[in-house]
Amino acid sequence: MKPSVKKKTKANKSVTGFYYFLFISIVVVIPLIYLKSTTDPDIAPRLLALSIVALIFSVFVLVGGKRNRILLDFLRLALFPVFTLYLLWTILSITWAVNPSEGLFEITKTFLSSLLLLLFVTVFSRLEKAFEFLIKSILISSVIATSIGLYQYFMNVPGLSGYKQFMALYEIKGLMAHKNQYAISLFLMLPFVLSGILFLKSWWRIISGYSTLMVLVLIILIQTRSVWVALIISALAFSFLWILTNFRIKQFVKKQTLKRVVIIGGIFLVTGVVNFIFVQKSGAGDLLKSRVGSIFDSKSRNNQSRQKIWSATMKMAAEHPVKGVGAGNWKIDIIPYYTPKYGSFYKNWRRPHNDFLWVLSEKGLVGLILYLLLFFIILYYGVKVIFREKEKHQQTSIMLLTSAMIGYMIIALFTFPLERINHQIYLMMIMSVIIYYYYQPTSEKHKIKNINLTLIIGLLMLTLSVGSVYYAFMLLKSQFYIEKLYDAQSRGRTQRVVVLADKAFSPLITIDARTLPIFIYRGMANMELNKPKQAYIDFQKALKYFPGNIGVMSNLVLVSLQLNKTDEAIQYMDKSLSLFYHNDNILYNRAYVYYQRHQYKEAYLTLLGHGTANQKKDYKMLMRAIKRHIDK
Repeated sequence: MKPSVKKKTKANKSVTGFYYFLFISIVVVIPLIYLKSTTDPDIAPRLLALSIVALIFSVFVLVGGKRNRILLDFLRLALFPVFTLYLLWTILSITWAVNPSEGLFEITKTFLSSLLLLLFVTVFSRLEKAFEFLIKSILISSVIATSIGLYQYFMNVPGLSGYKQFMALYEIKGLMAHKNQYAISLFLMLPFVLSGILFLKSWWRIISGYSTLMVLVLIILIQTRSVWVALIISALAFSFLWILTNFRIKQFVKKQTLKRVVIIGGIFLVTGVVNFIFVQKSGAGDLLKSRVGSIFDSKSRNNQSRQKIWSATMKMAAEHPVKGVGAGNWKIDIIPYYTPKYGSFYKNWRRPHNDFLWVLSEKGLVGLILYLLLFFIILYYGVKVIFREKEKHQQTSIMLLTSAMIGYMIIALFTFPLERINHQIYLMMIMSVIIYYYYQPTSEKHKIKNINLTLIIGLLMLTLSVGSVYYAFMLLKSQFYIEKLYDAQSRGRTQRVVVLADKAFSPLITIDARTLPIFIYRGMANMELNKPKQAYIDFQKALKYFPGNIGVMSNLVLVSLQLNKTDEAIQYMDKSLSLFYHNDNILYNRAYVYYQRHQYKEAYLTLLGHGTANQKKDYKMLMRAIKRHIDK
């Protein structure tokens, strides 16, 4: 797509090929990386792949020669210093975190996102048909992604009904870890595949139409409610922008405009027909109605769960308003805010299901303001381009991308796209296109030509890229051995668990994907091997990395009692119950300790606090023994 206002700096063929290689690597190859041998099949593998791409790009910046160095002109824009400040604040935040190593993932991902933005804008500035090539790359990726999703749908859903059908939907996840993340990935492809209808010709336009249709069909079939809401609001935002820029009636009746409207309208019509057929064939009509109705049902289990998580997160943020608890530490610090009204079943919360609350709680108001500024600045750029751009295809494309940005923000209110590598890649692509068309070329005398500055930026990129590769490799290694550890646990290979825990742990990776400190597995294995002293040491280390973990404290109670460290055991009991007083095992153990110490009244009151004590044989026996002593 040829820009209407700026001339591009020409790149030689080898450099053009290099940039296209980066595009294909990022857009087509990375989304295909999926390892079942790791605890999360896509986060660590894709983080490592993206880090390697960043390293290659950083080396190119340093050795590419004067003509091929990155362009610095667009660094004048407000977005880049804001992004830099956000990255620096993220790095700084781990200095006051309980577990600083847990912030390294967020730091790595934020750095890679900023570098991606730099890379994409540079490529758009260098290459004449970069946007067209990007659309084609995304079309290839979308055809692959939707084909996998459709295959999974027909292999799992037809013939089922009710709850079984609902659970079968979770098998439709493409090459993502979860169906909801798959649906978000499809949504973020949508503005690009729709742009293909506008800009591409011949069979590429046909592929664009097909991809748009399949993306929409799968978004409806997968039934991810946040994506449904985002799609509706994005469509309304696009319609609003379209009406504002086409208020003169003669612009609506132009031949090309009508043609585009007919094509896109036809796709939405066919989407409705295809979905109707799929729903009828699979018998998913009732489930679909139920999911639609649950969006605004405050009493639905999912909605209530989110409300509880958000409420606890707000309380945590209120106690750490400016700085937050530190990047990556939400899951560690949230437990004290788990109030009694949230039920007697302990929930191992891993994320707050709201990116903005996540940023607020971990990085405080400073971090949230910087993070929101990134979106508001991009939306401002998008609106400016829409009302300034005279070329209709480009204007429509920016409308689509700006509307998608609004949709992303809606999704971020209900789930966690910030965590996923795929979503951040697409977010940076959307931002970079808007930035490129917003940025106006300055006169030659105002261009930034500081070679030393370019070298400094290149060296900084190289250093951080090397660090990213190392961290991503360690994360991948840890997840690989943790997955083997789970298997060894299930097979009762206790000694093997100890060996694998040692391999999975590193000072950079201390907590697994299930939000458990890695040393807890070593401690439990040593308890089974009748090595209470070593188990005690392991659990102490686990508590160091995750001070409020209920499971660690429960095990410390048991091993302390086994080692006759009764006073310590009581301390761990009290601390555990202060965080979550519905812990049945802790209540029983504390009552038993009081009974052994002849503190029968305290033992009795402790058991009374246990809601299900009269349902279990052990509790009944202990209660009868206590009452005999009290009644004497």
